Amino acid sequence: MDVLLKIASFPKESLALRHDWLPQRHGREPAANAQILLDRIRSPPQWLQDSKIGTHLTAA
Repeated sequence: MDVLLKIASFPKESLALRHDWLPQRHGREPAANAQILLDRIRSPPQWLQDSKIGTHLTAA
C-alpha cells in the first residue's frame, strides 16, 4: 500500500520539481530579502507548497 501511495504522489512531486520556486541568482542575496523570497515560496497553490520540495524550501 505504501508503494502505491508513493507512486500516486509522483506526478505532484514531478511538477513541484519543475516549478520556478526562486529567482535566478546573480551573486549573493542580502538577508533583508528573506521575507520576499519566503513570500515567493508561499505564493503557489497549496498542493505545490505541500510537496516535499515546497516543505523543505519553506523550512529553510
